[in-house]
Amino acid sequence: MTSLDSLLDRIEEQKKVEGLIPLSTNATSLDFLQAIYRDPNQPLQRRMRAAMAALPFEKPKFSAVAVMGKEDMADVLARALERSQKVINSRPMQVIEAPREISAGEIERADLPDHSAPFAHNNKSKFRRL
Repeated sequence: MTSLDSLLDRIEEQKKVEGLIPLSTNATSLDFLQAIYRDPNQPLQRRMRAAMAALPFEKPKFSAVAVMGKEDMADVLARALERSQKVINSRPMQVIEAPREISAGEIERADLPDHSAPFAHNNKSKFRRL
């Protein structure tokens, strides 16, 4: 065998090994992804994708949690509604007039703008390159 043949044999062996991942029969999909990104024989791109897919299931996401004292949320909300109602009641009452109806005969032709001319066009755009 020449050195070229032995090199080709090693490449074919590596391709065979590359597809094999040792897992137990009761392994989960997370176990499968972890086996892929921990296997140094796998290509880096495949390992990175497996690590990105497994990350949300390995580390918890940050979230805000409200810590309440002895009161429950319903009592806090009821007090907040009472305070906002006091603010609303302290405002002076405004009298709103009913809208007036306009008939078609009241509008004169001269009051309407002339839309027959084309729009004014500005050729100087502020995004134009000099």
